[in-house]
Amino acid sequence: PGCAFYVASPTFCEYERAALRLGARTFAVLPQEGIDPLFDGVTEHLKEGDTLFLCNPNNPTGSAFYAKQIVELSQELERKRCNLVVDESYVWFSDRKFESIKNVDSQSRLVVIRSLTKLLGLPGLRAGYVVSNPKIMSKLELAQSPWPVNSLVKPSLEFLIKNPKFVERSRIYVQKERERVVSELKKIGISAHKSETNFYLLNTHVFGLNSKDLCKKLLQKRLAIRDCSSFRGLDASWVRVCVKKRRENDFLVRTLGGFLK
Repeated sequence: PGCAFYVASPTFCEYERAALRLGARTFAVLPQEGIDPLFDGVTEHLKEGDTLFLCNPNNPTGSAFYAKQIVELSQELERKRCNLVVDESYVWFSDRKFESIKNVDSQSRLVVIRSLTKLLGLPGLRAGYVVSNPKIMSKLELAQSPWPVNSLVKPSLEFLIKNPKFVERSRIYVQKERERVVSELKKIGISAHKSETNFYLLNTHVFGLNSKDLCKKLLQKRLAIRDCSSFRGLDASWVRVCVKKRRENDFLVRTLGGFLK
């Protein structure tokens, strides 16, 4: 009672929605400049018992904090007796070292979330895991459903265990293909926001369209992208584009280039 949830925004909206369902007070911590979530000063308003949600790498901006920054943030919140929840669902696509899980034993208020949905490209799978210290895990287990792993998730987990190189191959492909696509877009005058994930942001001003209209035009070409106007901290000038197969990416680049003419 009385504790609040702070969300480093713009980011995935379900953190805030989950907190609101619990009747908690929620606050979005927004950057004064740019669109990437803040790091410096993000804990300024947190009081004992409060919780900070941080998505790293972030959805939808694709930006990421360094491992050292997360450690320092966790230590600062520990001193303030506040909780830190780090969502690392997109960690698989970055070449940075994400070591938050190594710190859960020494940081009693740190919780790390990871999803396998993005890695496997199966949005309906709902597979993932949580890592924290035994005290927090025991509390989470009390709220867990009796059968948390369904029959579809099980073979997917077995696949990852038997094919450890799949993760590395996926990371390398996404990185190379993302950089290639971003480079091709730049050649025709379209700049993408720097990303470390399997997606990137585009500003729609260059097309003379808002995000909703650009999404509609692309959908007519059987291309689906994400209108980001619903993200707190972003407006109707941003869309999120996923890295697909090379042929699909090339078709997207050609289509976007046609909208410039």
